[in-house]
Amino acid sequence: MELKQIEYFLQLAQMQHMSQTADYLHISQPTLSKSLASLERELGVLLFDRIGNRLRLNASGRRFYDTARHAMQQLNQAAFSAKQAMYEVSGYISILSLAFAPILTDCIDEYMELNPLVDIRLRQYNLGLDLSSVNYDFILTGSLKALDNISNSYLQFSEPLFSEGTVLVIGPSHPRFSEVEKMEEPVDLAFFSDFSFITLEMDQHFTDYTYQICQAAGFFPKSYFHTDDFLVKMDIVRSGLAVTFLPESNVEEASLLCPGLKAVSFTPGDLRRSLFMIRKKKTLLSEASLDFWDFLLEYYHLPQDNQE
Repeated sequence: MELKQIEYFLQLAQMQHMSQTADYLHISQPTLSKSLASLERELGVLLFDRIGNRLRLNASGRRFYDTARHAMQQLNQAAFSAKQAMYEVSGYISILSLAFAPILTDCIDEYMELNPLVDIRLRQYNLGLDLSSVNYDFILTGSLKALDNISNSYLQFSEPLFSEGTVLVIGPSHPRFSEVEKMEEPVDLAFFSDFSFITLEMDQHFTDYTYQICQAAGFFPKSYFHTDDFLVKMDIVRSGLAVTFLPESNVEEASLLCPGLKAVSFTPGDLRRSLFMIRKKKTLLSEASLDFWDFLLEYYHLPQDNQE
């Protein structure tokens, strides 16, 4: 039994979707399937029930998941303890976020455990901010088009950190929540043709896919409110006044702000977004920023960066 098999299994157990997990791990789907089959063969039991492209942990899988997750946490903590003595990096790292992506927080938290002397400053972009006047080491974005108005002579983008699908979220206070709650997924998006939607305040740095998604389903969405503020958006969802589309990585944060919400997968629903981390040229980065860049690539299972 290899560590990679356990890592792949734990991620698959969380996402419960073969192709999406393979995308997240930056491996091929056959590689992931082969790893799972080998693990199940070695254990002598099946860990998942197969339902089309979806997977569901069975009783054996749940028991193995609980024990394997605990063991992996202990192993990771041991690795952190061993590595921490090697890390004496200090300094400042500036990250400008053009996308609301809570998944980056976990990466930063792990890096800070190893490097408590580093000061990471994560700034969320807001409308009206002149990017040309902002000092940053890295830019997190869901669209490389957002950088069209910035001189790219000193920027170099990596492979996407991860890609993900889109879901529709509806709060329990919405007058038609009970109808949606009873539906089996995926839901035909045409059902929501008379709902009000929260859309994005448009500017040159953001792309709102609401209109693209709805028009693919055969209708033009009614916009109840325009905002780029995640907290405002979720406040409206919680009030039951409108529904909205969210990337899958945002659902956990959304559930904290709107308890009881339902995240719905829908058809047609093949729209996926990728998140990119863009860095300055290495000669312009501090020791701390270079160290964080290497850590980030390893954290997201990306190839080593040998470019300037």
